Amino acid sequence: MSVKALSNLSGGYPKSAAGITITSAFVAGWVLALFGGWIRRKCYQTLGRLFTFELAIRKDHHLVTSGPYSFVRHPSYTGTISAMAGTLLVGLTPGSWLRECGLLQSWIGRVIAGIWILNAVFFCGLVGCRTRQEDEALRKEFGGVWDKWASEVRYRLVPFVY
Repeated sequence: MSVKALSNLSGGYPKSAAGITITSAFVAGWVLALFGGWIRRKCYQTLGRLFTFELAIRKDHHLVTSGPYSFVRHPSYTGTISAMAGTLLVGLTPGSWLRECGLLQSWIGRVIAGIWILNAVFFCGLVGCRTRQEDEALRKEFGGVWDKWASEVRYRLVPFVY
């Protein structure tokens, strides 16, 4: 019954619904997306009122070095990148609904997928710049306290890598 329903939703590719499968890429993407969301949630909880979407030092700001911030200096970005990579794997790999319904074989589907991928690549580039800016702002605000923390937590996004 679900194959028939998916075939009806696949717009002109009636046999493609049977190709929708749970692959190792899907599972890896699902795990990455969940992990990324979990990290982001832990960051929100750890930062509390200090969390902002824009670079800002708040009144009575203190340097947060616990929770996910004890592993890497910018774990919220790690979570976002993980979730983005996971979502791309879930959505674009063989066996996914987008691929099997034929959308990715159409020009509009390729454009949408291309924009989706470019957005992820662009975001990763921005994160590299943004982490440097945040490190400089925190170093300026907290001085030696930041230097000590940065010497203990050497990596910006991925432990032992970057």
